[in-house]
Amino acid sequence: MGVINQPFFEKDETTQIWKSRCVWGLSYAGQRAHSGIRSIRPQYPESAKPQVVIMSGSETDAIKEALDECFTTIYAAGAGYKFLSLTLGLADAYILSRATTFKWDSCAPHAILRAIGGGVCDLSKALIDFDLQFVENNRKYELQYLHPDDPDAEIDECWLNAGGILAYANIDALTEIVTKLRQVMADGLQQLDD
Repeated sequence: MGVINQPFFEKDETTQIWKSRCVWGLSYAGQRAHSGIRSIRPQYPESAKPQVVIMSGSETDAIKEALDECFTTIYAAGAGYKFLSLTLGLADAYILSRATTFKWDSCAPHAILRAIGGGVCDLSKALIDFDLQFVENNRKYELQYLHPDDPDAEIDECWLNAGGILAYANIDALTEIVTKLRQVMADGLQQLDD
């Protein structure tokens, strides 16, 4: 079960006090339930691609350029806001190629995403081993929370999402994103060989 509180959701014009809202989701033993809170997606230009990927403005240029070719890309600060954007339906995927988030940043949004049919994968593992033929079999690449990835690491690193994040609200965009990012990786490795 995961719960995200959005503290500054709406300002009461009469009292000038901000109201919050909670978004929640539960996925357990094949059963799913969620708050059902969705937002209206902004209108993008007609030339925009149908799938929306959210990421940090500090993402690598190679990843930005590759994803810009196939997706409508939007940029935002804060992992929590990017995850919230997925759960609310404002984006289809969230890409983070750097190890800058921890398990506590991703566990609640992960539960909510599972409840709405999505998930959160370790990006580095997904790019290497992801099965593009049977996407639904890739749950094994989702982040795990019961034990640290590296129990021998320092406390500030053992709970790190070291492989980056590939979060998705639904499976539709997932195959296309993994395919495109694999191409970026292959191109990057080829440039290193030249």
